[in-house]
Amino acid sequence: MLNNKHVFSIGIVIHDFVFGGSERIAIRLANYWSLQGYPVVVFAGAEAGEMRNLLAPAVRLVIAPKPICRSRSSMAELAKKAAQYFQKNPVQACFVPGNYHWPVAYELGKLPSGVRPVILTQISSPIYKPGRAAWAQKIFSMRMRFLLRKSDKLVALDCTTAEEANCLFRRPVADVIPLPALCGSLPAPSMPDAGNFNILAAGRLTHAKGFDLLIEAFASVSRHVPTATLTICGAGPDHQALLDLATREGVQDKVRLTGYVADIRPLSG
Repeated sequence: MLNNKHVFSIGIVIHDFVFGGSERIAIRLANYWSLQGYPVVVFAGAEAGEMRNLLAPAVRLVIAPKPICRSRSSMAELAKKAAQYFQKNPVQACFVPGNYHWPVAYELGKLPSGVRPVILTQISSPIYKPGRAAWAQKIFSMRMRFLLRKSDKLVALDCTTAEEANCLFRRPVADVIPLPALCGSLPAPSMPDAGNFNILAAGRLTHAKGFDLLIEAFASVSRHVPTATLTICGAGPDHQALLDLATREGVQDKVRLTGYVADIRPLSG
């Protein structure tokens, strides 16, 4: 148990600091909670990644004793190491940022009651994806129920996902909390000028994010609005594949992949 029961301590687990929306949100929350005076510890499998310098110095960073590189089995290893750490160094609550990190929630849920934190787990993508085969959806739903069954609360980014999660777990376990990846206030959106139709997207360049569908949809838009452009901010293994897709769709001169960008606000104007 914590020595000082009056201090509400918070843990966050991320694989590394490679660019990703869920990881970026986790870093923002760590910085914000620390700024409010809460002790925050981030347990990471490795220190590598473009976003390492975004973590505030006041946030305690703990790296796994042996750095864990991303692989098919690395998240299971990270989950076990994180649970071992928080069993020896208890916190009162732990935030699990997004679907990729769900195995962490499962391992934390197995901790003894004296050291087990309140587990808050984020649902970072739709539960029911268009085009997903019925058998794949069944496996996804079973895995979700299994890994998150001991989470105390689920955080959804929209009402539909929250309702679907409550239905899946057959209890009111999910709340809606929008978690923007941008900091600071932004002006109210306005309709673009007819001759200045620019589309901006951001995220890790993986198949799960659907940037291939975005480029295909943009190609259709481009045929009706020839001046339209598409800018995608982010890094990931699908970078070249997306460039190749833009070429096949004939929009290679209108699609720009910037790579990792620390702050996309200057591009949103």
